Amino acid sequence: TIFGLYLLDSALGLNSLRLPLGLTCSSFPWGFSSSRLVLGLTCPSLPWGYSSLRLPLGLTFPSLPWGISSLRLSLSL
Repeated sequence: TIFGLYLLDSALGLNSLRLPLGLTCSSFPWGFSSSRLVLGLTCPSLPWGYSSLRLPLGLTFPSLPWGISSLRLSLSL
């Protein structure tokens, strides 16, 4: 809800985080995660399925190996 973010969880463990800024972070069941920005930036995750994307706003996107993705808003002013 905050920043207009919605989380989609399917039975296959495919998680999708979409932000209004054009950021898309997808986590696949086999533990490969890629984040794509509007500029075409790609950040692959670690082989064991743990992905961490840090934005200048302090957003962290950890992806657990069983396909559950959690969003933590650590806005430290």
